[in-house]
Amino acid sequence: MKILLIDDHLLFGECLQLAMEKSAAVTIAKDIRHANYLLETESPFDLVLLDLFLPDGDGLTFFNRLNQISDPPPVIVLSGVDTMTTIERSRRAGAKGFIHKSAHAEQVINAVQLVMLGKECWPDEPGLIQVSEDDTSEMIADNLGVTRRQLEVLMLLEAGLSNRDIAQKMRIAEATVKSHVTALFQILAVKNRNACVRTARHLGLII
Repeated sequence: MKILLIDDHLLFGECLQLAMEKSAAVTIAKDIRHANYLLETESPFDLVLLDLFLPDGDGLTFFNRLNQISDPPPVIVLSGVDTMTTIERSRRAGAKGFIHKSAHAEQVINAVQLVMLGKECWPDEPGLIQVSEDDTSEMIADNLGVTRRQLEVLMLLEAGLSNRDIAQKMRIAEATVKSHVTALFQILAVKNRNACVRTARHLGLII
């Protein structure tokens, strides 16, 4: 089995390579651009493991590239942020499963095997995915004037990350994160992070 792992955390990727070496050959792409290059130069991949927050953009935009392939490989999103919004966005984009990065290697391997059998692998909490077709967070964000990048920052705020952690995760300057947070405060008419998250949930930006 040939797997493409798109993740900028090389240590995580190398550990996953070792854990899966008996069942799959894992090739690591550090960002979307690198992944596109590998799709063009390597033999077809059987499956893609995709992180959401990459240095050159939202990982889900990679589905646009996959849709150009006649027989695209299935995708499992592998992320450290597992809010309902994030999981639902992954499902709607076309992913076949979602795994939190805290999962054990055996869980990842089991999920891969399940998806390769034509099934799907999602968090099993009952009622977790409850967003209607007409009320996605992206539509609400557009109506409010919240950019995609600001929405990414908002989801990481909900996960409890500091500005420094968000900057490292998104590979942007901490000052840029502060600018996004300030813009969110202004749009949502709030004065602190907790109020920002609460208001975002109330409006449906975070589900």
